[in-house]
Amino acid sequence: MATLTALGYFVLFLLLSAFAPSFMTSEVSGGLSTGLLLGLLQVPVTCLAIWLYEHTARLRVDPLADRIRELAAVDARRGAVR
Repeated sequence: MATLTALGYFVLFLLLSAFAPSFMTSEVSGGLSTGLLLGLLQVPVTCLAIWLYEHTARLRVDPLADRIRELAAVDARRGAVR
């Protein structure tokens, strides 16, 4: 879900850049344009998506991978005994 959110944000940024240049060049404050602000916000959005992906992988995927490795080791030992 985090990956789709980050990708969706990026696609929105690209679409606004292509089809709404007057919006993207409008000034937010102190010479900071909307496009620059949205571009700078892409960094924390991407970092959050990476963190969420790693957290989910550690919580759900890594235990499954450890269990598969354990079962493979047990099967390998059984095969070596025969």
